[in-house]
Amino acid sequence: MSIEELKDLLKRKNVPLDLVAFLDGGTPLKEQLCLSFERGMWEVYYYERGNKINLHRFLNEDEACMYLIEMIKKVGYVVE
Repeated sequence: MSIEELKDLLKRKNVPLDLVAFLDGGTPLKEQLCLSFERGMWEVYYYERGNKINLHRFLNEDEACMYLIEMIKKVGYVVE
């Protein structure tokens, strides 16, 4: 799964667009779930008070997207 496919899925499932920040480096503007590409690796985490909480790193985009889906499910959204 690519980020674009994931964005389409979230839109179809009515997941709020601001639940997740999709970043290419940089810092999110608020506390939220994040998927970013930094230093050649994909990172999925929750950003809170300047910290990356529950940070997981992946070598490929598909694994990062699938892990992010699992995190979204944990906060109560149906994404299948």
